[in-house]
Amino acid sequence: MRHATTARLTGYLSELAVLEERCANQAFNAQDGGAVSWDRFFHELVRWYSVPGVCGPRANEENFKEIRFAGGKDGPLGYGPPLIVRQSYQLMEWAKEPSNKRAWEEMMAQSKGQLTKNVFEGGNSDFFMGDFAYLPFGTLSMNKARRFGFCGFVDTLESIFEMYQEMEKLGWLPSMSVDSASLLI
Repeated sequence: MRHATTARLTGYLSELAVLEERCANQAFNAQDGGAVSWDRFFHELVRWYSVPGVCGPRANEENFKEIRFAGGKDGPLGYGPPLIVRQSYQLMEWAKEPSNKRAWEEMMAQSKGQLTKNVFEGGNSDFFMGDFAYLPFGTLSMNKARRFGFCGFVDTLESIFEMYQEMEKLGWLPSMSVDSASLLI
């Protein structure tokens, strides 16, 4: 399970921080308020685009890449063991495959001008940053914000769905096949 923070929730919390005098010069964590598992997200994503299904992680141990973060005095808290994350799939490696670039360009051509953003132009920094979305850094505490009176909640899947709709309007993503974020709505 993963807690996410979308711009909508951050905006709500920022509004409180600006309008409430007692919030002056305070720093707050922000998270939507409900955990979303990656498997649930990906099953919704393939439904949004009418894609056949989700490919699970590769079980072969040789396919895992280990990422090691600082620990001890160099860690975020100044103590503790290093965080070691094992990933079986990296977006950066996917982006390096020429067939994926060709497939995206074919999608752009078939969209008749709707899809205008070539995500492969300008380097691979977006794909590199995408891999960090999967890193398990723990959970943000909303306790301080709640003590200051903030009770905001945003449905993470709904917010991501709306972001994808906006990116579609900008020509950055192809059209989705559904009208709502979740079957549960």
